[in-house]
Amino acid sequence: MRILFLFCSLFFLYSGLQAQNDCSGYFPFEEGSYFVQNSYDHKGKLSSTTRHEVNFLMDSDEGTEAQVDLTIWDEKGEEVAKSDYLVTCIDGDLVLDMRSITANMMEIAMEDMDIDIETSGMVLPAKLNVGDKLDDAYSIVKVGTNGMVIMTTRMDVTDRKVIGSELLTTPAGTFNCMVLTSNTRSKAMITTMEFETKQWFAEGHGMIRSESYRKGKLESYTEMVEFGTK
Repeated sequence: MRILFLFCSLFFLYSGLQAQNDCSGYFPFEEGSYFVQNSYDHKGKLSSTTRHEVNFLMDSDEGTEAQVDLTIWDEKGEEVAKSDYLVTCIDGDLVLDMRSITANMMEIAMEDMDIDIETSGMVLPAKLNVGDKLDDAYSIVKVGTNGMVIMTTRMDVTDRKVIGSELLTTPAGTFNCMVLTSNTRSKAMITTMEFETKQWFAEGHGMIRSESYRKGKLESYTEMVEFGTK
């Protein structure tokens, strides 16, 4: 269940990125580029670390694809999951294949289970302006066995909008960011959670920081702590 939560969260942090014509946009579309992000609870206690590295670029029928290697560690620094995913540049747009990454990790978390994943595209336009309203998005993960669904998890992101621009400093550096907010509703079996999200994106780097709130109180946050090129 913990891995399921992590990867549903990754869907909303990175899916459906759209970039400028040179494929730089809001993701480091360059071989050897990597970034590390730490996630913390509301008290600032480390809960997990993720490392994303662009392994190689290749041409496909749709455009240029970047294979990104992903590793996740828990709060103790122990590796809990490893996978990869594709980011495709199509006519300047960057599209993240969250089906592949979620499927890979769900297979690790729930061995011998049938997994069905449905996601919409979450578009982040190449040029963001204060006041812009962005499309809603969703992700549905169904887990079953012998043709019977035993668990369905759905996450919806609504009311996405650009509220401003800020200069933000993290351990990875100082970045010019566009600030986005949205509302998220997550439902798994009989449990429903609703929270608000605030995110900072920088061109050429991706998501620098994300904060999640419930009823106006900080629940957790994620920030980039390292960025570089091998």
